[in-house]
Amino acid sequence: MRPTNESKLEQARTHFMACRFRAAYHLYHQLFSTLPFQLDEAQLIHMGCYIRVLLELNRIEELKFYIPSLERYYH
Repeated sequence: MRPTNESKLEQARTHFMACRFRAAYHLYHQLFSTLPFQLDEAQLIHMGCYIRVLLELNRIEELKFYIPSLERYYH
């Protein structure tokens, strides 16, 4: 059985919490590039983790894409 998006998000968060940023990046990148951009409350938490991963990995160009979307939800 294929893992669901929710289980992949939780796996990415586990990597994030363990400071395994590259592993977290690969999962988050795959998921956020395919998920519809109507974020729900649970996905916002993961988006915040993904933003931190992008910062840690110095992926500034990708970060520039996601910050305005995240700001929209927190204003």
